[in-house]
Amino acid sequence: MQDRFVGDIGDFGKYRLLRVLTGIYPEAAPRLSLGVVWYRNVEESPKPRSPAKDAGYLDKADRFRDCDPVLFDALEEIVASGERNLCVLERSGVLGEMASHGQTVPKDADARKQWANRALEAVGDSAVVFVDPDVGLAPATAKNSPAHARLAEIKPVVERTQTLVIYQSFGRSGKHPEQMARWMESLPQALSFEGIIRILRFRPCSPRAFIILPAAERADLIDERLAKMLKGPWHPHFECYPGG
Repeated sequence: MQDRFVGDIGDFGKYRLLRVLTGIYPEAAPRLSLGVVWYRNVEESPKPRSPAKDAGYLDKADRFRDCDPVLFDALEEIVASGERNLCVLERSGVLGEMASHGQTVPKDADARKQWANRALEAVGDSAVVFVDPDVGLAPATAKNSPAHARLAEIKPVVERTQTLVIYQSFGRSGKHPEQMARWMESLPQALSFEGIIRILRFRPCSPRAFIILPAAERADLIDERLAKMLKGPWHPHFECYPGG
């Protein structure tokens, strides 16, 4: 993630999803503890996106605010303040009390291993662990890219029977359903996951995906909360793959 895009349309989608899964909003019991690994990336794309454009949804309150008024208002305040950064976001309280790791992803391979170990320690035994790389899971050609999450870094979350949520951008290797089908097929073996993966595509602006690997003991609860979200005001913005 990059500080300059805090509060953009992608954030609105990802924080809404996390608020639903953990029972923050709508308020639901049991509340699930949240841990977040921010893959903080200070490198900028050669053709950077426009932060103003990515926050344009804030000018469409009639379309988005009812989805989560508290979250919408908080992000609107952050963007308007000009202080778009991780510290301000965490202080806003939109994700409740959480454990997080927000150090910049190092380029050196050995330093990165230490970074990943600290990240796992930071999120501890959180019931839900969200990993937020700039782009998504690392392809074989990514090497030590700070914009990607490596499978070896997140596999321990699954092994510790925590619910894992991964931010994932779409690439150019096929249509979105084709890419989601490949994730559904490859990730269970790669991450030693024995359950059924859930994938949500967030449609506004540049579509992106959220890959959910629910812990077995909470799979029914996760499905129940996702189903309620997809039936509410968020229905036009999220779609579940496959179907749903």
